[in-house]
Amino acid sequence: MADVTNNTNKYGLKLLEINGLTSLGTVFPVACCFVPREDVPAFTWCFEQLKNWVTGEARARQLDDDAFIPHVIITDYDAAARAALTTTFPDSQLQVCTWHIIKNVATYARRHWQGDGNDDPFEPEPQRRETHSDDPGRWSGGPGERSPGEFVTAFKSVLHAPTEEEFDDRWNALIAGFPAQPRLIQYLEETWLPVRKQWARAWTRWYRNWGHTTTSPCESLHASSRSFIRNSQSNLLAVYHALRLQRTTVQEHHDRAVEREAIRTRDPFRLPLYNKVSEKASYRSLELVQKQARAATASLLYPEERALPECTNSFTSQYGLPCKHIIASFLAVEGDGPNRRVTTKEALPLAFWDNHWLLRDDLADTDPYRRIRDPRVVARRRGTIRVATTSSPTTNNTSSRASRSRSQQQQLQRSTAPRRRLIVPPEVPQASQASRSVPLPDLESAGMAAQATITTIVKQLETIQNCLGISNAELKSSRPPADITIEQSPIEPRSYRQPRSFPRSARATQEMRRLPSAFEEFEPTAASGSHKR
Repeated sequence: MADVTNNTNKYGLKLLEINGLTSLGTVFPVACCFVPREDVPAFTWCFEQLKNWVTGEARARQLDDDAFIPHVIITDYDAAARAALTTTFPDSQLQVCTWHIIKNVATYARRHWQGDGNDDPFEPEPQRRETHSDDPGRWSGGPGERSPGEFVTAFKSVLHAPTEEEFDDRWNALIAGFPAQPRLIQYLEETWLPVRKQWARAWTRWYRNWGHTTTSPCESLHASSRSFIRNSQSNLLAVYHALRLQRTTVQEHHDRAVEREAIRTRDPFRLPLYNKVSEKASYRSLELVQKQARAATASLLYPEERALPECTNSFTSQYGLPCKHIIASFLAVEGDGPNRRVTTKEALPLAFWDNHWLLRDDLADTDPYRRIRDPRVVARRRGTIRVATTSSPTTNNTSSRASRSRSQQQQLQRSTAPRRRLIVPPEVPQASQASRSVPLPDLESAGMAAQATITTIVKQLETIQNCLGISNAELKSSRPPADITIEQSPIEPRSYRQPRSFPRSARATQEMRRLPSAFEEFEPTAASGSHKR
């Protein structure tokens, strides 16, 4: 997934972020690049650098050059980025984010609707998450008035059409259902129909996108990067450090996801069918295969009512997992009549799982303590804790009523009593000279202690310098480059304000002078002995 983030630095450079998805659903940053403008030459240079880097990584690990080349790249509808990706990665299938497409169609329908549109096609909070939902079905628009929201619904049915023939039928139904909206139909035909192979499910399901059709995970990582950068007037070094900190945070989040995956219970998949893969594949892949296994089981038990359609291999092409037709060949039916049941002839091999779904290490099934769960959290009850006593119930009731009446009377007195104000007398007797005398620290001892501390710090710095192998000549010769000028503004920023001072009464001043300071305990003592207070 590739997308551009604006307002990250004071130089006006665009931040191109390229991210990837793991089998656990976590997002990881692949590369970042600053571009001066969003045009084809700038994007082409960035993607060529990315291609050279992934090719070098594959060769370093003794793999094929295209081992790390992405199968599918999802972007928003940016013509320059798509043109650069087509040139740099000709074997990768480009896909347009379906969420952005629906949003653009809804915006255009609301602005250019002809007639009375009594509804708003926008949802209160548009869904950006991956739903992996099935085909919602063909749009069945009956006779009557149309609305912008109904136009968007008809377009969604076209977007989720499972086959090319079904796509053509639903497209024709969309055109026939809105004859009074020629401008909207022209917008779809000129903007989205030429690139239908990059967003329509009839074509995208043949490419391995792992079921993702939007850039919502990438957008969430963009929001995270903006939270780390915070200031839109930062320099490039500050942005670099912010992105490094974000990368560390993302890595920690992924490590926690891996730990949760390791201790996640897999009881639904402890079946003979998954003996070879239950501890080696991600939980999400097992859920997808389990859904296919249910369809295969139903087709074997009820061959007439739940027969499987002809295999198109689209599920395996899109997810890299065995489909229901493959799973059916590993199952068998035993028994007759009501005693018929489906059994496993052979466990599914791990070769049916794409490397994307495999875990790096096998889950440790021999350690039962890793799967111990925390105790159930007890809900906190409101009210006070009642302590049982040995007195009789009559005595308890009488004492409780008496305590409640006393508390009510106290609350009434506090609410009705007038507020009192402390009046300080104008004349305060002066404290004696002996009470105001504060012992002074020994300055000579304080200076010797500070000198010893500085000597210790210098020795530690020399030790670090020797460990790093840096000589004094190198330290003296290290100067900033000649083309860098450090300027310091003589004007104090407004954010640096002096602390606010509060007026103090005469009595408080006298009390502060009379009482000894609390810091006397930490002051250095004289050589002869400690000061007495």
